[in-house]
Amino acid sequence: MSVNQNDLKDKIRSSVSIVEVISQYVQLRKSGRSYKGLCPFHQEDTPSFNVNPQEGLYHCFGCKAGGDIFTFVMQMEGLTFSEALEQLAHRAGVTLPDEQGRPIANERTLLYEVNKLAAQFYTRCLLSNKGQMGQAYLRKRGIESNTVRMYNIGYAPASWDFLTKEMVSTGKAEPAVKAGLIVEKSPGSYYDLLRERIIFPITDVAGRVLAFGGRSFGDVQPKYLNSPESQCFRSVRCFIG
Repeated sequence: MSVNQNDLKDKIRSSVSIVEVISQYVQLRKSGRSYKGLCPFHQEDTPSFNVNPQEGLYHCFGCKAGGDIFTFVMQMEGLTFSEALEQLAHRAGVTLPDEQGRPIANERTLLYEVNKLAAQFYTRCLLSNKGQMGQAYLRKRGIESNTVRMYNIGYAPASWDFLTKEMVSTGKAEPAVKAGLIVEKSPGSYYDLLRERIIFPITDVAGRVLAFGGRSFGDVQPKYLNSPESQCFRSVRCFIG
């Protein structure tokens, strides 16, 4: 990288709370100036895992695991340093340059972008007149509109080309196929994978959408259908929400 890597790390550290990141995996309780919890790297009944937000470090007095926010993400997600740097940079809103100083643009980045667009599109559909069936189903299950917005829940109507039209019109058909959101049945001809379903985005710790889970209602089968594992999904351990 042409930009000093230590400067990038410091910028990310100052923008991302180590406590917030670790709290995605560990239930932490404040203890003085630090936080304590059960270590995620070994089995224990008494908390020996300590997070110091002032120093930006964590340490387990049981198994001796320790390091900074980058080390934690690498250990938890099984990532290389470069992958952890990219993930945390996204969370911090920091653009990483490549060796020539240009923004990084690879296949995973395109998949993240198309998944984000799809998630927004599904949510807009749910909150529109087209999503009335989905709205009625969620109300019946006691899920309110604020919960929908919080978790970016969406709706895919009973259409073979609802998302396809959006992806084709925005020039995102090819990455949408790679993400498994639309299926190419013949050259230049596509159809939607998820139809007549409530849509739940699956995200990583940085909030990037990796894949989607769809739940049907009525007689549509299968009841649950997930988008296939793409390159960005396989690269991290993820959680729904």
